[in-house]
Amino acid sequence: METIKVLFKTFPVGHLVSDREFERLKIGFAKMNMELLREGTNYDLLMVKGFSHEWKDLPKDKPIIYYSIGAEIKLNEDLEKLNAPIKELYQNANAVVHISDFCMEEHHIFFNTIKEKEEVIIPACEPNLPKEYPPRRERLKLATTCIPRPVKRCEQTEELCKKYNIELVTAYGGVSDFSYYHNCDGYIHLSRKEGMPNTVLEALSYGLPCIVTNYGGAKEAVGDAGIIIKNDPENNDPENMPWNPQNIESIDEFLFANAIQEFKERLPELRIKVRERVLTKLNDYICAYLFRKHIFEELL
Repeated sequence: METIKVLFKTFPVGHLVSDREFERLKIGFAKMNMELLREGTNYDLLMVKGFSHEWKDLPKDKPIIYYSIGAEIKLNEDLEKLNAPIKELYQNANAVVHISDFCMEEHHIFFNTIKEKEEVIIPACEPNLPKEYPPRRERLKLATTCIPRPVKRCEQTEELCKKYNIELVTAYGGVSDFSYYHNCDGYIHLSRKEGMPNTVLEALSYGLPCIVTNYGGAKEAVGDAGIIIKNDPENNDPENMPWNPQNIESIDEFLFANAIQEFKERLPELRIKVRERVLTKLNDYICAYLFRKHIFEELL
């Protein structure tokens, strides 16, 4: 299989989310004989991450893939101005890869167009599934990690877990060693808006069933390997897509309590489902295969 070199123009080194995303894609791409680069001039394709670079600054001598992480659709904001960095990328790139159906829906609604070459590929992680799970215990132990912002609902997550006697293991700002996940029962992420959260993808790769909200891409990653709290508006309705970063709605406690109860009751089943999902649908090899066969080879 011929090597394909892909230059990935993303945010500078030191940007936590993009650094982790780059390393994850690089490992997967290597399994399909593809080399992912952050710099250099010797490459076959250029992939540019949304909001990191503008179209006018990109070299145009090689095929360009726009890597979409979603649009900005906030209440009381100038949406044209917010999304100016990605508008030309979306319209002019040779192909578009969205990290979730949610991100693709945002683009279709905001830009009122559909690209001819457009694909959704979830940037999944390399599997790190446990050899065995910890025995079921009376007190549920959940992990969570993120860069704390109001949209993540960290404070309310802590309050609800304390009230319902859940041991919550937090690591705000991210971690490099996820081995402790294998001693947890699940992962919880109650963000109001996510294109596709790296943290949920990492948790799934470690075999953790997840509890997430229904707005954004997290529910697409989790699928049947967790519990979806239907707290937020469905994201396929244009009128419901704008969200207010200054006034994040609270999680409905009744819905939370029901989700926790269902999670406890279905934990053995969910552990089976998360393993099946990671091994057959959501891993770095499948992600790299889709990039190579559905995007890169068709452009070369």
